[in-house]
Amino acid sequence: MRQIAAASKPCWHLMSVPGVGPLTSLAFLSPVEDPQRFGKSRSIGSYIGLTPKRYQSGDRDVTGSITKQGDDMLRHYLYEAAGCLLTTVTAPSALRSWGLRLAKRLGPKPARTAVARKLAVLLLGLWKREDHFPRRAERQGILETEIVEFVRR
Repeated sequence: MRQIAAASKPCWHLMSVPGVGPLTSLAFLSPVEDPQRFGKSRSIGSYIGLTPKRYQSGDRDVTGSITKQGDDMLRHYLYEAAGCLLTTVTAPSALRSWGLRLAKRLGPKPARTAVARKLAVLLLGLWKREDHFPRRAERQGILETEIVEFVRR
């Protein structure tokens, strides 16, 4: 599986996201097939089944649990990647800090589900743009080589 992921350029882009490895990237590429078929990146959440059910009648509007539509294995891998991002990844990112704040407010399981949905949106966006996940130093406009040279001094 690692060799297959290593040979795929989209897998490299997806694996640049903290918590996403070869299995998650391959599990994401397989059912989605063509990223351009989604008009907006956020529509991937409902395709995978990571959006809440809505019950509406008259003036009543109830939000339920996730729909669980779509690929079960992909949903499972994204859930595990979200758990890895929240627990074992130490690199700071906006997604991780948002997920940790959400975990304090709602609990760990709903937070992992929400982070999994955001991961799916992020992965689809990266795949569409053929881009990689920017590290914190790159977002601030500092090249990694400059940081290494500064540390060596």
